[in-house]
Amino acid sequence: MESEINPKIIKDLRRAVGSQNVRTGAEDLYVHSYDATAVSHPPDLVVVPNTADELASVCELLWADGVPLTPRGAGTGYSGGALPVRGGAVVVCDRLKNWTGPSNGTVTCEPGVIVDDLNRELKPLSLFYPVDPASSEASTVGGHLAENAGGPAAFKYGVTRDNVRSMEVINPARGREVVVEKPGELDLLSVLVGSEGTLAVTLRAELRVLARPPARAAALATFDGAPAAGKAAYAVISSGLGPAKLEFIGADCIKCILEDDPDALPADAGAVLLLEFDGSPEEVQAVETEVEEVLAATDARSISATADERESDRLWHVRRGISAALARLAPHKLNEDVCVPPSRVPAFLEFVEEMSRRLGLSMPTFGHVGDGNLHVNFMYDKGDARQAVKVEEGARELAAEVLALGGTISGEHGIGLSKLPFVDMELSRAEIETIRRVKAMFDPNDLLNPGKTPEPG
Repeated sequence: MESEINPKIIKDLRRAVGSQNVRTGAEDLYVHSYDATAVSHPPDLVVVPNTADELASVCELLWADGVPLTPRGAGTGYSGGALPVRGGAVVVCDRLKNWTGPSNGTVTCEPGVIVDDLNRELKPLSLFYPVDPASSEASTVGGHLAENAGGPAAFKYGVTRDNVRSMEVINPARGREVVVEKPGELDLLSVLVGSEGTLAVTLRAELRVLARPPARAAALATFDGAPAAGKAAYAVISSGLGPAKLEFIGADCIKCILEDDPDALPADAGAVLLLEFDGSPEEVQAVETEVEEVLAATDARSISATADERESDRLWHVRRGISAALARLAPHKLNEDVCVPPSRVPAFLEFVEEMSRRLGLSMPTFGHVGDGNLHVNFMYDKGDARQAVKVEEGARELAAEVLALGGTISGEHGIGLSKLPFVDMELSRAEIETIRRVKAMFDPNDLLNPGKTPEPG
């Protein structure tokens, strides 16, 4: 496939980053046309800069020629946020892996740094970066910033925005700039983090790192069903006690896990809560004991705890493998990442169970119940037209229920393409117009990740 881009800009890009790093072949375009949603939108060309300065030059060249630009990291996103729906250039940032520090409790990372790699290098320094989504072995700092990623540890340590101190970015209207956290002043960092590449391209980011806790322990509580587990999770939250992580795993997820590893979880569990405690050995023991007492007063069927690091790692490996394990249920899935107030989690889980029965589809659910962020998966076959219609209608119904419960349609996966049709269910016309005005301030010609900003109703 020949690129539709002006040949002159291709020559300029090749001078900037090297001929081998500007690609227009069919295979390269296809590989960069999809993410974890498996929806394909091919670009006209792919550019792979080697340094932050090259990345800035690529942006300036493309924008000067009016070429749309979609930044991309590892392509692990679940919402289609990095898909070039209007063609143009996909700019791949995965070679930008340099980082410096630590200094004053922070490290400064380029957008291609893989989060698990960063933590492996920080471990000998007794430090860690706390944002840990299930994709952390592949996902990049740039992707975290784009989607405001969370993960299990968000319950204690916050999501990406809570761990960013500054960003060096470039955008068409404002050029290259450093945006710094300044308490009491206009919070541009919160505008940029989670903007999914529609406002700026990240060149570097200063991230908070913390002292690695000297002790960890994990606990597993089993329940007859999902609503009971949701009520127990809320009891833990309401107690004011502070586990570092509080995760929910539903029955269909457990079944899939057990098919791969029969000893991974209790076979008779209708749902489980997985918790982690960290801190000093004394703090871990005290909080673990108190949380176990809270859980014992709920409908928990069993409660078991371990301070063995290898056993804790095994349990979290099981948790991280859930999404892949679900593939045995159906050839396709729609992962709906939603968030409801923790007090409404039991009602939400009851709704999901009722919807699953009514639609005749498996809807395995798991996620970060500590902050109400749950992943509901519609499992289906795209080749079955009736199932496809059920899923399309079910996703809208699910969004409506989430909003009725006081929640939000996306917890950490972003809006991208998959949630764009539902934005006007949550935001007013005035709110959408405000989003569009902000977009115009940073990107007046809609060259940054176009097609991802909601249209007014």
